Amino acid sequence: MAREELCLRGTTDYWINDREGRPFFVVNTVANPGLIAVLRQEIIPRLLTVTRQQKDPPMNRRDAQDAEQD
Repeated sequence: MAREELCLRGTTDYWINDREGRPFFVVNTVANPGLIAVLRQEIIPRLLTVTRQQKDPPMNRRDAQDAEQD
C-alpha cells in the first residue's frame, strides 16, 4: 500500500455530555485548534440551537428529586 494512502488528517472529538454523564452530541474538528476556540465556534452555538429547539428539556435525577420535594 502506498504511503500516501495511509496519511489521514488529524482530528479531535469533543464529546458533550448531560449532567448524568450521558452523551448529548459530539463535535469532530481538525486537531489542535484549541479548546476555547472549539467551545466558541462549535460547541456553544450548537448547544444553544439544540436547547432552544426543546420545549421541555429532559430532567435529570436531581431535578426530578427536587420537583418531588416541592
